[in-house]
Amino acid sequence: MSILITGANGYVGQELASALLSSSPDITVTLTDIVTPAVPAAAAAQNTSRVKCVQADLTSPKVVDEMFTESHRFDTVYLLHGIMSSGSEANFELGMRVNLDATRFILDRLRAVMPGVKVVFTSSLAVYGLAPAGFVIDETNFPPVPSSSYGSQKLIIETLLNDYSRRGFLDGRAVRLPTVTVRAGQPTQAASSFASDIIREPFNGKKAILPVSKETEMWICSPYTVVKNLLHAKDIPKEAFRESRSVNLPGLKVSIQEMLDALEEIGGKERRALVEEKYDADVDKIVQTWTPNFKTDRAIKLGFSEDVPMIENIRQYATFNFNQALRSRAALKSIQPVKRGFSSPVTLPSTTQSTTLSNGFTIATEYSPWAQTSTVGVWIDAGSRAETDKTNGTAHFLEHLAFKGTNKRSQHQLELEIENMGAHLNAYTSRENTVYYAKSFNNDVPKAVDILADILQNSKLEPGAIERERDVILREQEEVDKQFEEVVFDHLHATAYQNQPLGRTILGPKENIQTISRDNLVDYIKTNYTADRMVLVGAGGIPHEQLVRLAEEHFGSLPSKPPTSAALALTAEQKRTPEFIGSEVRLRDDTIPTAHIALAVEGVSWKDDDYFTALVAQAIVGNWDRAMGNSPYLGSKLSSLVEHHGLANSFMSFSTSYSDTGLWGIYLVSENLTALDDLTHFAMREWSRLCFNVTSAEVERAKAQLKASILLSLDGTTAVAEDIGRQIITTGRRLSPEDIERTIGQISEKDVMDFANRRIWDQDVAVSAFGSVEGLLDYNRIRADTTRNSL
Repeated sequence: MSILITGANGYVGQELASALLSSSPDITVTLTDIVTPAVPAAAAAQNTSRVKCVQADLTSPKVVDEMFTESHRFDTVYLLHGIMSSGSEANFELGMRVNLDATRFILDRLRAVMPGVKVVFTSSLAVYGLAPAGFVIDETNFPPVPSSSYGSQKLIIETLLNDYSRRGFLDGRAVRLPTVTVRAGQPTQAASSFASDIIREPFNGKKAILPVSKETEMWICSPYTVVKNLLHAKDIPKEAFRESRSVNLPGLKVSIQEMLDALEEIGGKERRALVEEKYDADVDKIVQTWTPNFKTDRAIKLGFSEDVPMIENIRQYATFNFNQALRSRAALKSIQPVKRGFSSPVTLPSTTQSTTLSNGFTIATEYSPWAQTSTVGVWIDAGSRAETDKTNGTAHFLEHLAFKGTNKRSQHQLELEIENMGAHLNAYTSRENTVYYAKSFNNDVPKAVDILADILQNSKLEPGAIERERDVILREQEEVDKQFEEVVFDHLHATAYQNQPLGRTILGPKENIQTISRDNLVDYIKTNYTADRMVLVGAGGIPHEQLVRLAEEHFGSLPSKPPTSAALALTAEQKRTPEFIGSEVRLRDDTIPTAHIALAVEGVSWKDDDYFTALVAQAIVGNWDRAMGNSPYLGSKLSSLVEHHGLANSFMSFSTSYSDTGLWGIYLVSENLTALDDLTHFAMREWSRLCFNVTSAEVERAKAQLKASILLSLDGTTAVAEDIGRQIITTGRRLSPEDIERTIGQISEKDVMDFANRRIWDQDVAVSAFGSVEGLLDYNRIRADTTRNSL
């Protein structure tokens, strides 16, 4: 899932990006702002590879056009950019350009190139003027007549978004945010900034100015609840909004005096004394137009969360602030003894411990005694590959039902338990694996393991829940079908592994989704959720011995084999090594202005000796997008050629591995429909060049990129757990980061050419093409290019 956030350098944007990245390993986030956004601090360690940061002036239509293209579709676009209230009032022209014109440019561009895309627009309760004293506003009883330029600009965009949604141009939802308090970071231009300043600055030992009366009442919301509600906004079915896409988000009515009292209770009198009352007529004039009384029944009905009490809000901030300081000190201490150059050996090697119970259930951990949190999860050696043609889609269906209630916990109890721990619970399905994992504080790991075991062994699979999720999955399939990259790669697997388990899609065909029954789900669990095919992984502050004890308690009674010989035979058949078939599938659709083409040869498995060599060869071919400012100067020879001749919008090389096979290839996107033959020809020519003419310089560049990509992605408990689970379930052992760095470092240009000669030269090719592909070369021409030896 691909998500873009504008205004992503702000506090809410950074917190939202962190939450999105933590919510699913399948989410990639593009962050954009007038200055290049930072990678969120909470996500920098483990999710760097899934974050793209882009500097963009959205007031330029040209920049907007280049950012939103048909070739790269976003699933959701969050519009958080804006000139805040005081800034808009002080500089009318700037407020209009940023808040109104730039947003309109984006909406018009999206409806042109991404019709139907979800757009979450952060509006404001400033769309309302001052209501009569004591009057409680909802969405229907008081007309929005703004008393500020900021509110007017927000209301205009709301109106446009509502109309665009009515017409089907976009799927918009405008969430009117209360004043977000307590914001971390620096003061902003917002008139409401003082509401955070008077709490945040004293906790940092600094003075803060209170520009309004202590009797002033405000409608506020904690950052935690705001981000949670922004996450929820993208998941609401569009039908639920009915006639209006605007909704007033839940909040809390508090007076400034109540905020100061809470500050004193949590932080003490010395921090309260740091707040200085200094009246500012300009700020007060704006604040007095904000009504503090709101009724948010509609938001609650739509599933948005209510806010925590003010005292709890400040306590959360104080705890966050304290923990940040502790982590910073611990980080500084931990790196002082370790001094290493880029290629010097690591002096503090990581250790993965592994234990197997008597029933075949495996526990694998990497213990970090300084970590305050842990990720625990169960990796299961079963995905869509473990299905039959008739049951294809069952594994993914089960993942959707995992959190809908068990024999011990209702869905509400499950959600409440996770919420009360402050934990994250998630799951995903791939072609070969199903994964359920949780991230929590170390003290809550026993609860997290209990919940995971309960989900895996005691899910109710109620008929009502099955029918509800059936509709959700069908809608999800409709969304996937709009993502051309997903369509092309699904068809690439289908043609390369024809009539074989690995050729099936993860979601399954529509007819299967409509007919999968509870019996199919139960049979899948009994056949595949066996102890010998499961690994309980722990990473972070959970000791290995403790996790082994928890595994014995919760997973010790799992059966070690399928219940019947027929199920055992089915499992063995699905594990048979697939045959790669050189073939093609073309889905011509001239209504799509671009061609999407994937070419692949048979690649390597996870445990193949050539696994890292294949990744180095992939990095030599490289990735390219014409939106890259440095595109003519990238190290990839193919990118320079493609850019110079205008052959493509983008290309992406890939090396996808499975337990016993893989796909190595390239994905091409082009709107130059008369040059598709040249594009594929030059791509294949680059492949054949790898067989006999690879330079030391490009191998070293590719190795450096690969090391950075792999090793930097392991700096977090969830990423480490993912790495342990994947390696143990596919190969039975885990290569440490030190092993990976050493293995990659030993690869030479001769190794790359040997790999290319074995895997590319005169080998069958699988081709998947979608869109305006009339100009694509005949299959035999593409196949013949695997033996081309001219430069």
